Amino acid sequence: MLGCALVLDQLEGTGTSMDMQGKEQPWWRQGKVLMKLAQLYLSQNRLTYFVDTILPAIQESLYVESLNQKVRLTLHSFAKNSGS
Repeated sequence: MLGCALVLDQLEGTGTSMDMQGKEQPWWRQGKVLMKLAQLYLSQNRLTYFVDTILPAIQESLYVESLNQKVRLTLHSFAKNSGS
């Protein structure tokens, strides 16, 4: 399984963030691939690799949800104020 981590490390160096702006994510950064890799790490009790794989996805989900919550609160207060 160490081979997967090495391959991902090598693939990370192939494109910079400036190259990737406005483009689709590479296959090794897509959610389904990362979740499958996290499942493999967890099944082999490689907890450090598991956390390193899944944590960015969790952080992104929490960030997006917090933005959605702010939008909902703003829309709710706008509707409340405009109805008066």
